[in-house]
Amino acid sequence: MDEQGTTDSLSPQDALAAVRAGRESAAARVASIPWWYHALAALPLGGLLASQALSDGTVRIITVLAIVPCLTLVGALYSRALGGDVDGFRRGRTRPLAWSTLVLVIALALGTVVTASALDSGAVYVAGGLVAVVVGTAYGVVWSRVYAAEMRSGL
Repeated sequence: MDEQGTTDSLSPQDALAAVRAGRESAAARVASIPWWYHALAALPLGGLLASQALSDGTVRIITVLAIVPCLTLVGALYSRALGGDVDGFRRGRTRPLAWSTLVLVIALALGTVVTASALDSGAVYVAGGLVAVVVGTAYGVVWSRVYAAEMRSGL
């Protein structure tokens, strides 16, 4: 790279080497994220679902309002860990994984609501919240591995 941070003055081979180095750096950053980081990121999702078990509507609303900023914090933490924003639905190998996980989480939420209503039990919401944390954690771990493998694949 030249002093302005561009690759305009590089030979094609040097420019390709710079792209490869950038992709390897991205792969290394995402591969270094520990599993518990993904679990921490999944907690707000599980909390939103589990909070529906609270019987007092006011407490439930306050709980949801407290959880929503946590989602923003999770996004900021991931941006910091990755060195920038990476769209989970970006074109590439991660997109099918993101869509299938989204469908799974929606089905989980709907199934939890229907089951909790049928059984008239708030405990179902708590169980659904725990399952959501497990699903979110697994998604984060698998997505990171798929993304890192894609970044390391040849150009």
